[in-house]
Amino acid sequence: MTLEALLEAHGAVRGDAGQILDYGDQESEGRALLERAGLVLRTDLTVLRLEGDSALELLHNVTTQALQDLPQGASRQACLLTPKGRILGCFTVVRADHLHLVVARDALPRVQPVLARYGMLLDVEVSESQADRHVVELLGPAADTVLGAAGLPVPAARLLEAMADGFVVGQPVGDLPGHLLWLSASAIETLAGAPGVDLVGQAARERLRIDVGQPLDGAELTDSVLFNEAGLEDHVSWNKGCYPGQEPVVMAKHRGHPPRLLCHLQVEGDTLPPVGTTLAVEEREVGEITSVAVGLRAPAIRALGYVRHAAAEVGNALTLPDGRRARIERLP
Repeated sequence: MTLEALLEAHGAVRGDAGQILDYGDQESEGRALLERAGLVLRTDLTVLRLEGDSALELLHNVTTQALQDLPQGASRQACLLTPKGRILGCFTVVRADHLHLVVARDALPRVQPVLARYGMLLDVEVSESQADRHVVELLGPAADTVLGAAGLPVPAARLLEAMADGFVVGQPVGDLPGHLLWLSASAIETLAGAPGVDLVGQAARERLRIDVGQPLDGAELTDSVLFNEAGLEDHVSWNKGCYPGQEPVVMAKHRGHPPRLLCHLQVEGDTLPPVGTTLAVEEREVGEITSVAVGLRAPAIRALGYVRHAAAEVGNALTLPDGRRARIERLP
């Protein structure tokens, strides 16, 4: 069975951009993520492959992360920045048989040309990996059990297992166990047929993402956002040498603060405010919503948004244009 046939057999509902929104019952899919295991086809992600003896040196030199000592069979999170410290893209660096980056498709036009330009200097080739493999995510309390039942290795968090047709990376989402996988269609079919797993669409996955406060490329992570504003502490090494954008990042860390902070919000009412809705304190605009959804763990409206530093305190109540309040629950 092809991947398309598998999706058709399960009644996949597609969005305008081709992403799999759901399989007909978001609430059931949400319960699978929280109580069992959910398999998400991540059509929004792709894999870049870096080939050349200096590939690891290249990534160490141009990203926020220390990668010169990344061992075989491990992964780390990293970002590529502009010289002013704004985010071009964030990704998972995977050192398997080759060096790979799991990156958002939306970020490719910003990330790939920069890596290719530096790659020319070090004789490193950067290319999108095989079209017959796909990125999927397995999330939920039973994720490890499902992997074992499908005959796949079960790596610990941030470690990986390479296979003939891809790799598996231990990558939790918040406090939820999880794995990021790059597999052939046949391997995905086997995994989808394992006992205890449900296919889950992007809509339920998006609700989980906002529940746990995970920023997303294209929403919270764009080239208008400074690295320090997004709170990506697991994407940076504060001890490594120079990289593009390091000076403003270090200065904001040690000599002041970023202009805004990414905040996790709970919004009053039962109607979702649109993305871009402004947030105010005493009629003074202090931020805006970047993502919003009804939470999976509780039916309250959850949102992510950037708020000016002076107003970004846990417990602060911000006002929407319709008079509702959004209370800051967590900072990054």
